[in-house]
Amino acid sequence: MLIWTLIGLPAIGVQYLVWDATGGYWLGYLAGSVLPVAVTPWLAPRVSYRRRDALITAIAWPYMAGVIASRMALLPYRNWAPRTDEVRRSRWHHNPRYAGYWWISQNPSPWPPKK
Repeated sequence: MLIWTLIGLPAIGVQYLVWDATGGYWLGYLAGSVLPVAVTPWLAPRVSYRRRDALITAIAWPYMAGVIASRMALLPYRNWAPRTDEVRRSRWHHNPRYAGYWWISQNPSPWPPKK
């Protein structure tokens, strides 16, 4: 929720300020999308999205901001499948308390060896 508060609320405020000042809803929406679109390329890889998903944020930033915020909150209990480029770094939790959850290490696994 902190991420949504830091990104979403200022973006909504900017959207309404521009909308009131210019009278154009879509201009306000685009002005309000600047902050979420600027932050998404930095946050997206941490929650298994690609940097190019920032383009989706330009169209539907409230949805993407909500998804990224919920995934950031659930990072300790990651239960979504890793992307194909994350598979070599992904590991299952060995702690029975977190059975069925993934974690992504910084170092790739030596197995299976690259061909």
